Amino acid sequence: MKTKKNGLELIKQYEGLELAPYLCPANVPTIGYGATYYGTTNKKVKLSDPKITKKYADELLKGMLTSYEDGVRRYVQKKINQNQFDALVSFAYNLGLGALKSSTLLKKINVNPNDPDIKNQFKRWVKSGGKTLQGLVKRRNEEAELYFSGFKNNVAPMRLTVKRFADDGDTTLGVLYVDGVFECFTVEDEERAIKKSGETRVPNGTYDVSFRKEGSFHAKYSGRYPSIHQGMLCISNAPAWKLENNGLSFQYILIHTGNTDEHTKGCLLVNDSISGANFTGGSSVDAYKDFYPKVAAVLEAGKKVIITYTDIEDGKK
Repeated sequence: MKTKKNGLELIKQYEGLELAPYLCPANVPTIGYGATYYGTTNKKVKLSDPKITKKYADELLKGMLTSYEDGVRRYVQKKINQNQFDALVSFAYNLGLGALKSSTLLKKINVNPNDPDIKNQFKRWVKSGGKTLQGLVKRRNEEAELYFSGFKNNVAPMRLTVKRFADDGDTTLGVLYVDGVFECFTVEDEERAIKKSGETRVPNGTYDVSFRKEGSFHAKYSGRYPSIHQGMLCISNAPAWKLENNGLSFQYILIHTGNTDEHTKGCLLVNDSISGANFTGGSSVDAYKDFYPKVAAVLEAGKKVIITYTDIEDGKK
């Protein structure tokens, strides 16, 4: 992967074109589009050097970008799209590959390249000489926007699937898939033909998932998971956060943490492990921290998320 038009334009815009040597804000001799050395000779730029042409400045930029592109490919361990690649090359070209390699930004990308907190990590790198520079603030904002802009071109919804495989009369256990790939286990209330408040799972079917940014759960999770929380994941198919199907009506059906049917009240609990002996889950917080950012990033990018519940209850008692 090589830097394309969006990345090149961003770099040129913020580096600016100077045909004569000058001192950058970090007091380093610079020429062209932020070049600090001449690519063909690897010779450092000096303030006494002669002017260069625009054509040579373009050649210098493309030559210098090669090492930064190689670095991004080497350090990023997850699959990323072109705009994400371009944003990271711009970041590294401005700050250096060492900064990228040691950054929390890179660590988060290598866990989940669609983590919404990545946008905040870009915006941390805005100082030079201990002072915040508005030029860096604007550049980091544009790099963050470019990084996440690729989602806008993909209109296919994210598909969550819950396959319920066991119901002991009090608790339902299931498996959650994200776009057909296993994600974690689930815990819910039991199935009931007549709804009993706080003790009934939602009927099988397909529903929308969206952010609910109000209520006590939203307030609690904002404090509990400040680095990832964008809003509660709420399942509904009717106004006012309602879910209606098969003659049953629910409201405020959320996806959150919890290990037993005492925690669910109709909501979907995510867990990294389950016990078929006592119908409980385990490591719910870990499961939530892995699962939530994936869905939140898609919703934050304006894409649709849907969830489908189905039954394969061979273990039903």
